[in-house]
Amino acid sequence: MILSIFTNIIVSLSSFKYLVIFFGAFFEGPVVMVATGFLLRLGYFPSVILVLLILVSGDLLADAMWYSIGYLGLSRIFHKFGVSRPILQKTKELFRKHEDLILLISKVTMGFGFAIPLLVTAGIMHVPFRKVLLYNLIGGLLWTSTLLAIGYFFGNVYSLIDEKFQIIFVAGSFMIFLATLYSGIRYIRKLTLNNN
Repeated sequence: MILSIFTNIIVSLSSFKYLVIFFGAFFEGPVVMVATGFLLRLGYFPSVILVLLILVSGDLLADAMWYSIGYLGLSRIFHKFGVSRPILQKTKELFRKHEDLILLISKVTMGFGFAIPLLVTAGIMHVPFRKVLLYNLIGGLLWTSTLLAIGYFFGNVYSLIDEKFQIIFVAGSFMIFLATLYSGIRYIRKLTLNNN
């Protein structure tokens, strides 16, 4: 449903499509990145490089915001976003041991709900912003490229499917994506709770 809503927004606001994907990456990164790859394949965007840079920029701005919240000592508002104190404490402990590796892979954990606590923890621990930005840029380029490629692949398959079955394909693919994401989140949270 989010994919079809995003597609309709892009089509109806074609003059502002780059602005839409920038703010889409800021607010709802992974879904927007996959949807943009899908639209890229269907010809709504002429330049892969420009799309990649805009998505990464929107995502980096969101990362900077979460880092700033930790840096400024505003982490107490986290319970409003579903991040509990035990998760934040566990993240701090892991950070002390593996700071560089954690910063690099924080993008990959985005869909599992750990990217935000990791960025806030980096802020709380006053990790230099340049370092956070560099690692998030590297991870963001890899993560965004992967999600764009997935969307592009589905756009390629979509264009080969008979028009009568395209809606079924999109709905089915989206449900499989959500089910996989939900299962992954439950598995990671179960592991986290068992280690406490």
